Amino acid sequence: MIAHIDHVTIVVRDIAKAKGFFSLLGFVEEKSVIISGPTFARYMGVEGIEAIDNGVDRDGIKTYGALGIGGLKMKLHKACIAKLFERNDLVLDAESILEVAQALS
Repeated sequence: MIAHIDHVTIVVRDIAKAKGFFSLLGFVEEKSVIISGPTFARYMGVEGIEAIDNGVDRDGIKTYGALGIGGLKMKLHKACIAKLFERNDLVLDAESILEVAQALS
């Protein structure tokens, strides 16, 4: 059984659109965090990526930094993870995640 989820990273192509999408779900940006360095780049799978990147082109990949959006984000993550434990063949796309988020509000 899951006791605690610390965070889930979502990589997006357009930070402004992502913020707009999550605000439509009722998310409020609580804090932004700057994470950088080689460990972060390896984790994200993009050489040289920095959390403060805002559409920086890195070998043909537009990169954007981290975004912290608060408590509702954590509730959504927990609800989605719980759904993944209900069925081993479940795939959560943007539309199904939106449904989960709407059920939370």
